[in-house]
Amino acid sequence: MAVFIIPTPDAEDLGNFFFDADLDGTIYQLNFEYNERDGFWYFDIIDLEGNEIRTSTKCVTNWPFLVYASSPLKPPGQLMCLDTRENSEEPTITSFGVNIFLSYSDEETIEEVESSLVGTVTSVPLEIILVSRNAGEVLKSSAVGEDVLRSRVVT
Repeated sequence: MAVFIIPTPDAEDLGNFFFDADLDGTIYQLNFEYNERDGFWYFDIIDLEGNEIRTSTKCVTNWPFLVYASSPLKPPGQLMCLDTRENSEEPTITSFGVNIFLSYSDEETIEEVESSLVGTVTSVPLEIILVSRNAGEVLKSSAVGEDVLRSRVVT
């Protein structure tokens, strides 16, 4: 099982930005815009043919962004913002890409987590993988277990 961290640059330096991401073998374009009026990041996910899958989605932590996406073209996994700090907060102009990162849980991970939670509450070990935006190159991988965090560089 794996949760992929999609690297976003220090977003404050960029303002609005976009990049392509390989999600379960399909390339999608992710567009990010910061709304100064309400102080939140919003994003769109579009396939390479220009089909909008989810638009103007508010970036909040620990919420699956694609749960209400009805497009059959949506990725089979799930996108979510994860906060690396002890007290989770919403992404701000200064924290997105610094303390808060975009993650993607592949379809296999979602199925394994869901099946392990049927009738019981358990700790499910995951592998957190930091990938480069360039051709999906794996930069760092961390195994996350009950109380164990091990990091290794993947070559």
